[in-house]
Order: sequence, then structure tokens, then C-alpha cells
Amino acid sequence: MISMEITRRNSQKMSMSMLVTNKCACCKRSDCHLEVCSRCGLVSYCTKECQKTDWKRGHKAVCRKNTGEVRMIVQDNEAGQSSACAQEFRSEHYLDHYLDHNSVPTSVFEKMLLEDNTTAAAMFAASTKKFRKKQAKSGPETAYQVWERAMTTTAVVGMEFCANSPLMAKKAIIDFFKIYEDFKELPSTKEERAAWRVESYVSSMEFNSYQVDQQLLHAENEAWSARLAAIQPSQDKVHQIYSYIENIELEQQTYVKLGQQFLDANIDIMVEVCFHAVFQLMELGCDNYEMDTRKITLLLDKQYDCASRLLAKCEVQYLRRAKHLAKLERLRLILRVHTTKH
Repeated sequence: MISMEITRRNSQKMSMSMLVTNKCACCKRSDCHLEVCSRCGLVSYCTKECQKTDWKRGHKAVCRKNTGEVRMIVQDNEAGQSSACAQEFRSEHYLDHYLDHNSVPTSVFEKMLLEDNTTAAAMFAASTKKFRKKQAKSGPETAYQVWERAMTTTAVVGMEFCANSPLMAKKAIIDFFKIYEDFKELPSTKEERAAWRVESYVSSMEFNSYQVDQQLLHAENEAWSARLAAIQPSQDKVHQIYSYIENIELEQQTYVKLGQQFLDANIDIMVEVCFHAVFQLMELGCDNYEMDTRKITLLLDKQYDCASRLLAKCEVQYLRRAKHLAKLERLRLILRVHTTKH
């Protein structure tokens, strides 16, 4: 997912595996009700049978108690697709140029398994760390030398995505833009920037940055929602709910930046985020505390508008669409009554 060209070419065969998708980790279905693994909270299943199959197939070895701070991505592990993507990734980013063949075996990239990818990402990041940093005693750099450092950093971002490590990917993205600022200070021709595909890489890193932000915000908001459910009504809970809603709005701001493809792939989850926010706001009205009813109404209106826009713009059908539309209509009536009262 490092260059927009690769993203477009592989968008269908990768089945949106780089995005936050809600699908069965075993059979990859997304058009059905899914239950999240109660232990790690990182994968979902459509049936008990799929859960048992995936447990025996390898989830048992990696399932750990999840802190809720980072929501991993369910990866497509079809061998043919993974191998093809791995080979293209190797070729695109000249991994052989920067790595000793003995340090990261080819099988790591061909298999594309989570454990292998995690190891490969760590080894690649470590082996290129010195190269990616400006050496104080090495003298002035040319624009191409700086851009080489930037391109190697994009490879780190891609490998961290493959390893399902959004926090590490975010760190590498920040490093990329620091290097890019250095690059902009050095002379280079329009033809050189075109040959090095500077604009393509920058656009891709911006997209990846939005994507990681959305993943991390979503993970944080899910954990926050679970904590709120366990807190008894209090003035502190009121303030926490307001902060939680602000964080949800930050997550929702990333939706537009991620584009139509992301919307179509994740519409179910995105609309549910709106309804979770609405539920928390309505719960405030049931507590015996003095509330700012105008503020609550304004926040409810914003979530209603957000859900309406998402459903109107989505170009795909999904299992719960009819239920979401019905729930949205009920919410419209509630908001109308609530506005009339206040």
C-alpha cells in the first residue's frame, strides 16, 4: 500500500486487507453477524465452527489478552495473493538492495504470515535505521540521496502495515515527512521529481497517515466505550462522555480523507460508530444531573447528519443497511420531539 499505483492495482485482489474491515478471520465473510474473539478482541468470526477452525489453524498460538489500545487488522492470507503481493513489494522497494539475503529469508515475504511479517518488519527497520538517518559527518547530501532515505522509510511503513503494527507504521510515516522536509530544501528538477515519483509517494503517505489515525482512534474509542459502560452515573461520567464524543468526531473526520473505497468497505462499522455516540448522548438525559440540553441536541444532530451522509454516499449494499435506515428514521423522530421540548 506504499504507492497509490500499487494500491489501485491490488485493490481487488487484496480485498481491502489493509483497511479496517469487519470480516470473519476464517472464511472472510463480511455479509453476516460477527462475534469478536472475547480474549484478544482482534479478530471476528461468523460462527463457532469458524472460530474453532481458526483456533486450530493457528490463532491459538497468537491469541493474547488485548489491552484495547490497538485494534489489529484481519489479514487475507490466501497464499497466491500474498505471494504475488510480496514479490511486487520486494521489486518495488528494492529490498535486495538494502538487505543482506541472509538477514531476511525470501520465504518471509512469500508466505506473508503475521509472525513472519512482524519479524521481517523489525529486522528491516533495524537493518536500515542507520541508512534512514542523516549522518552528521557524512557531508552534504544530494536531493537523490535524501529521497533514497525517504523511499526506504516508505518500505518500513509498508512492512509495518503487513505486520499489523499501526503504531510503528505511524512512527515511520512521521519519519518520512521529516525526511521530505529536508528533501524540499534541496535543488531538484521537475523531471527528476517525476522520475522518482515524489508526488505519488507523498500522496500515499498522507493517505496512510489518515488510515493509521482512523485505526488508532477507532481502537481507542472502542476501549473508551467499554469503560464507560462499567462506570456508574456521575458528573465525572458526564464529562467523560463529552470527551468520548469529541474523540468520535475526530475519527469521523478521517472518513472523508480516506475516500469512497474505504467508505464502501467499512460502512457498517462507521454507521455503528454514529449510533454508539447517539446512545451515550441519550443516556445522559436519563441521569439525574443538570445537563446542557442545547449541547446534547447539537451533538445528536451532528451524529444524525453524519450517519445520513454515510448511508447516502455508500455505493454498496450490506446486511444491516435496512436496520440502520430504520434506526435512523426513529432517531429523526426522537430528535424532532427533543427539539420541540427544548
